[in-house]
Amino acid sequence: MRYFITLSYDGAGFCGWQYQPNAVTVQECLEQTLSTLLKEPVQVVGAGRTDSKVNAIGYVAHFDYDKVIDTTRFGYKLNAILPRGIVVHSVHPADGDLHARFSATRREYTYFLHRTKDPFIEARSYFCPWALDVEAMNEAAALLLGTHDFRCFEKSGSDNRTSVCTVTEAFWAPYVPDHVSLLGFSPAASPDTPPVIPSGAKESTACSATQFASDTPPATACEPSPAEPLYLYFRIAADRFLRNMVRAVVGSLIEVGRGRRSVADFAALILPADSYISTSQSTPLPATSRDRSTLITPIAGACQRARVDASLGDVRDLGRDERRDERRDERRDDGRDERRDDGQDERRDDGRDERRDDGQDERRDDGRDNGQDIGQNAGPGTGTPERQRTAPDSPERIRTSPDGTPFRSLAGESVPGHALFLSRVDY
Repeated sequence: MRYFITLSYDGAGFCGWQYQPNAVTVQECLEQTLSTLLKEPVQVVGAGRTDSKVNAIGYVAHFDYDKVIDTTRFGYKLNAILPRGIVVHSVHPADGDLHARFSATRREYTYFLHRTKDPFIEARSYFCPWALDVEAMNEAAALLLGTHDFRCFEKSGSDNRTSVCTVTEAFWAPYVPDHVSLLGFSPAASPDTPPVIPSGAKESTACSATQFASDTPPATACEPSPAEPLYLYFRIAADRFLRNMVRAVVGSLIEVGRGRRSVADFAALILPADSYISTSQSTPLPATSRDRSTLITPIAGACQRARVDASLGDVRDLGRDERRDERRDERRDDGRDERRDDGQDERRDDGRDERRDDGQDERRDDGRDNGQDIGQNAGPGTGTPERQRTAPDSPERIRTSPDGTPFRSLAGESVPGHALFLSRVDY
């Protein structure tokens, strides 16, 4: 029998939803708690993967159990064992053909941003002190609506079969936090604005006409100006999302608001839905830089062109590696011929130990040469060059997010995950 669980969690204490062998995740905690109560191993399937530090409200998961569960008290028992960062709202039986992940028709994310120093919201909002053109940000956000290929906003290493998503909602809007509307918290001091005294202060000003204990809300002077809102949220809804897609979209839209990226540049990152090409059909990386023109595929847009430009360095490296390998093979062949001519009988009778020593030295030297030729950024003890993080059949530009994970595209820098909420899942 299948059971659906509705829960919420604070992502600050977890490395995302999905189980990881060396980190604490929400899925691991929920599976351990269910296994303890039901006295047998239980596997949980979630509505989607959330990144490290990302929060969720109304998240949905399911698990299968052969016996009937008294759901009226089962949620209470789960909350008694689960850590404080996770709360279960309800547990109810569901049809066996319903799936927490694949049956979901709509997912909604909300990202919070504040433009003034505010210690009471720092843990759940991204501090962005720069001036923002919200109108331009909404103009760019409107371009996300519809069915498009969002590969330019996807983090590398993803296992998705397609990068096509259908976005049904995307906009920026101002809001007023409770500690501002109820307690009269005022913006931080700025040379451009006169000082404002909070409503809880003793001095009587236009912003503190009523005392702190009064039920009368503070004057509008304490609230952010509609022309330049200090608190913003971004909401986006779609049938599905790619890995780190929301954070990359938010980072790109912030660049538009700061004037560092035009709306046209942002539009170039959104590819047509029919431009998707699977990995098996992608263009292979050419052997030399002379063939760089073959890197251009029929896909139009800045994302693909950026990969071409960024991959030229790898192309040159490959050419150098090939030339070095050829010279090394020629030296080895010459050496073998000389040894054969100088004395085969001597090597058979007296030179076995010498060949062993020479062979060991040669292997050591070759190992050093290979390490230098392939790439000096190889990982310690692995022999794997850093440039091989990009597969030969997918020439992509390497970019990194704040957690050091490489990106696939020219999308804006990924914003931190602590201000992101998975706020709704529909079925």
